[in-house]
Amino acid sequence: MRSRALVVILALSVPQAAWAIDLTQYLEAWSVTTDGGGGSDDVDVAWGVAVTLTDRVVVAGTVDALDPDDGHDAFSAEYETDGSLRWELREGGGATDSWFDISLDPLTDDVLLCGTIGDPTMKYRVDVRDAGNPPLALWDYVYQDGSQSEIQECRSASFYQGNVYSSGWADSGTENGRWLTFRHDGGDGAALAPPITMDYLAFDPVPDRANALAVNGLDGSFVVAGERGEAGADGSELNDTNVHIRAYDATQTEIWSQTIDGGSGLLDVAEEVLIETATGDVYVIGWLNQGTNNTTDRNRDWYVVKLLGAGNGGIGSVIWSATYESALGADEIATSAVFDDAGDLLVAGTTVDAATGFTVFTVHRFAAYNGDLLDSWIGPTGAGDMVPNAIDFRGGLVAVAGSEDTGSGIDQRVTLLDVDGDDDGVADAADACPDDSDKSLDPGVCGCGVLDNDTDGDTVLNCIDECPSDPNKAESPGVCGCDEPEDDSDSDGTPDCNDDCPTDPNKSDGVGECGCGSPDTDSDGDGVLGCNDACANTPPNTRVDDLGCPRDSNTTDTGTEPEPTTDDTTGDKDGGGCGCSTTDGAVPAVALLLAPLWWRRRRRD
Repeated sequence: MRSRALVVILALSVPQAAWAIDLTQYLEAWSVTTDGGGGSDDVDVAWGVAVTLTDRVVVAGTVDALDPDDGHDAFSAEYETDGSLRWELREGGGATDSWFDISLDPLTDDVLLCGTIGDPTMKYRVDVRDAGNPPLALWDYVYQDGSQSEIQECRSASFYQGNVYSSGWADSGTENGRWLTFRHDGGDGAALAPPITMDYLAFDPVPDRANALAVNGLDGSFVVAGERGEAGADGSELNDTNVHIRAYDATQTEIWSQTIDGGSGLLDVAEEVLIETATGDVYVIGWLNQGTNNTTDRNRDWYVVKLLGAGNGGIGSVIWSATYESALGADEIATSAVFDDAGDLLVAGTTVDAATGFTVFTVHRFAAYNGDLLDSWIGPTGAGDMVPNAIDFRGGLVAVAGSEDTGSGIDQRVTLLDVDGDDDGVADAADACPDDSDKSLDPGVCGCGVLDNDTDGDTVLNCIDECPSDPNKAESPGVCGCDEPEDDSDSDGTPDCNDDCPTDPNKSDGVGECGCGSPDTDSDGDGVLGCNDACANTPPNTRVDDLGCPRDSNTTDTGTEPEPTTDDTTGDKDGGGCGCSTTDGAVPAVALLLAPLWWRRRRRD
């Protein structure tokens, strides 16, 4: 954009940080081209750009009207952080409707537009709109400089303490143009006083045009810059203008002026002006033609100059100046500028690509102290010439807007630049994971900072896999947990991991008294489990001892082993043996082991 005075004011009215941006670290986050379509000349141009508080980008310019008979429409739009269109407005009906500048209120993002509208007369126009989607008009100011004036253009505008300053030019009813500068009431846009004018030579076919305005937020002083017509004739390739700058105090009294002649008697133009708030020093950006004419043999070079804010005896005193061209004789221009966070100048303009001869978008950073070229960003080459007309910087983002020859017409082009914090080759503004070098355009399933890995190869990513190292489990760890199968070897309904007897279908919760593989059953019903019963087939209703063998019916159950009634060496009461069925087979081993003990006790008795 051509004037970012209030943003400059805020940026420089506080102590500057020691760090500064480095344009070599910036990448193209996105670019958008707009083809108006349907118009008479297939020329669509962006003249102003601004970055919002929410990192969106708003642009203003002109596009072909949808109806070829309508010529051009004034165009404004806002793009989301990813470059998608948020809103778009086309306005006009005349042949040459255009917005030449756009500024944002630094606290509210209200939109200030400046341009021309009307048919057949091109009228000076300033609009303020809210930050809506799309923005709604708060007020509109339209001006015509005399009934004979057919051309009026507002070229630059800035917010200032609730009011608005604007500047441009009018043809004043003749071929001679004059500068116009207004102060507007912030409530309804009304002009607070007649315009401040500058008219150098009457009836000169080369008009005086104001192209840029900046306001000092500390004291309300302001500076206007543009071109002053020196000599020429209608249609001549040798017309002559000089860079011209005028500084005013808050009462609109001129403090100083300065005219800069490139020396070739051709067109020299100031496109942008900035004020360093802390010192009041002034920076002017434009170009000087060092060629032999203004068309086929022009040789325009970037021109950046710093002037003492207080002037010197009514004259603008130059502190330093700098020029730039990529190669000897290359035709290149500087068109717009903005301060970075360290107070250095980011200047947008063209550079000639040596391989194709086409101009491309370029941003150079110049040191505010001495004008040294510090670093640069040079955009990609297109199908034809690219010309940036506007630049803005906010929150570390750089927005550049202008036009691009696509080969099928000239379209608007808007580009957003940002750093690449994670060094993955994608600018942060376009990076879905700006702090994750493994992800850029898409956070994937797992999101930023987490790899979309599938360690166990079960087709379920680790970030959503309940058991990322277990290929047999994904959605749930089951009963047994990760890395433990849910097997049920004995098919008893209890997984082995929780089965105390995984091969015994009759036992799962505990091994019982008899242990795994042995049922806790009492086949003869004598109260002694089979696994402990020395006499497993005791007749019903037989009183037994702890080993499950019959007791003496005359004894009482004392909890001790009963004594036999005879001294039969077989251990049989009344000569009847052990009392077990002869079909029972061998005496259980436990009974045989206990027999000597019983015999010794009998001897003692």
